[in-house]
Amino acid sequence: SWQRKIKEAMMAFLLELHYDKREILEAYLNEIHLGQDGDRAIHGFGLAAQFYFNRQVGELKADQIALLIGLAKGAGYYDPRRFPERAVERRNLVLQVMQQEGVINPQEFAEASQRPLGVEEHKPSGASPFPAYLDVVRGQLQRDYKEEDIHSAGLMIFTSMDPITQLTAETILQKRVAQLERSQGIKKGKLNGALIISSVQGGEVVALVGSRDVRYAGYNRALTAQRQIGSLVKPAIYLTAFEQKNKYNLGTRISDGPVTVKIDKRKYWQPGNYDQRHMGYITVLKALTLSRNTPAVRIGVDVGVDNVINTLHGLGINKKIPEYPSILLGALEMSPMDVQQMYQTIAAGGSYSPLKAIRSVMNLQGKVLTRYPLTVQQVASPEAVDLLHYGLHRVTVDGTAKELSSVLPEWKKVAGKTGTTNDKKDSWFAGFSGQHVATVWVGRDDNKPTNMTGGTGALKVWADLFRVLPTKPLNAGGSSRLVWVDIDPTSGLRANPACGTSVPTPFIRGTQPQKTHFCAPVAPPVEEGTAAPAPAAPQPASGNSNWIDNLMQ
Repeated sequence: SWQRKIKEAMMAFLLELHYDKREILEAYLNEIHLGQDGDRAIHGFGLAAQFYFNRQVGELKADQIALLIGLAKGAGYYDPRRFPERAVERRNLVLQVMQQEGVINPQEFAEASQRPLGVEEHKPSGASPFPAYLDVVRGQLQRDYKEEDIHSAGLMIFTSMDPITQLTAETILQKRVAQLERSQGIKKGKLNGALIISSVQGGEVVALVGSRDVRYAGYNRALTAQRQIGSLVKPAIYLTAFEQKNKYNLGTRISDGPVTVKIDKRKYWQPGNYDQRHMGYITVLKALTLSRNTPAVRIGVDVGVDNVINTLHGLGINKKIPEYPSILLGALEMSPMDVQQMYQTIAAGGSYSPLKAIRSVMNLQGKVLTRYPLTVQQVASPEAVDLLHYGLHRVTVDGTAKELSSVLPEWKKVAGKTGTTNDKKDSWFAGFSGQHVATVWVGRDDNKPTNMTGGTGALKVWADLFRVLPTKPLNAGGSSRLVWVDIDPTSGLRANPACGTSVPTPFIRGTQPQKTHFCAPVAPPVEEGTAAPAPAAPQPASGNSNWIDNLMQ
């Protein structure tokens, strides 16, 4: 139509105004459609050279260049693999024009027009065998590199993927999810999962599995699925508390009893523990180890929900988080990659840097492209993270993930946290060793219950992986910033050898308890005919709890 012609003329005028003819031609040569490989379109002479001749553009001969030029008129009609006669005729026509324009001489024309097409019989596969990982690479290219650079032809991209770890992760996820599906009586093919592995140092993604169908280049659950995270949020609460080192430590006692949080004038929130039981006053270490809900809520409200949200942002969660108390029990949605970033920062000692899959990008001339500067930021005090590391390690020894202590060899010390959502719709486990961080999610795409907790679902996948993954053990509690003290779990004070069981506990140096727990001495047996001694006067309570807390015990 006339309107279309006018628009095209205006666009041509604007292009000529902003770019010279060489730049316009270069963009055209890099974008023109020159073939089809199934669902993948072949755009640009650089990719076409690889697709038809398995060579770089600079290595092509005159007859091969002429063939690609000829395909510009109709890549399907002149497809050299399907219609070689048409392709030869079209190529020779282009060669004739090249001779007329002085690009080649008559002798070169004669030789080139007699050559066979020389097209590779088998199409080189352009589909990556690891489509989920490739999604991470694409995202990082857009995030870290200039747009004009990444649209250049023939880029060589060097990634951090470890093929052996990638294949191992794929096999483990497929096998274990299928077993869980059968054991829970879930219809075949309905249960799915995602798995991400990165290095502690550097935050490089070494493997990523986005689905049980590992070769399917479609819905990538590792990057896209937004699911509630449940108790995976609790480390952010305790890390916020440990930053207040003179108020909170692993020996601080906190009530595990019912809790009521005022939402507004007439609305209250009364969360409960998973087992609907209450353990009285327990230490923060025990609350974290056993993933108790009411102590986490008490601490979260005390330190401030806004401060917990700030901690989550610092750990790498860039999305908006609503300031509701319910987020303290994981009523917020994240993708497995979001969770991986959060635990990556924790594993790295509170040092945040974005997860990355690309080590370098090089153009055809061998020049390494400049990336945008990466953010590396210390977002939590190392000593507070040291305490959190030890607490998460105890989760894997005698807490909700204690199965790991029997599955992994004794030297392979790890740390982590289980996560379960309402109605058991999502099963999570995120954790780390001294070398690797891994996040596992198991659930259903239709959001129906799986009847699995984090410990009975995702933890199984994580355990299978770390049983065979070569990795370094976590140095839990071994930091020089910590000092170890035997404490009495009933008071949080230094243990008295005469008062029963003590618990070795690390403290940030300078914050360890100075007072010793008091207990009434055991009265000796009364001999017959001797008056029994008067009962001892009650002693004043001491410890981290106030007098009201003591009355409630």
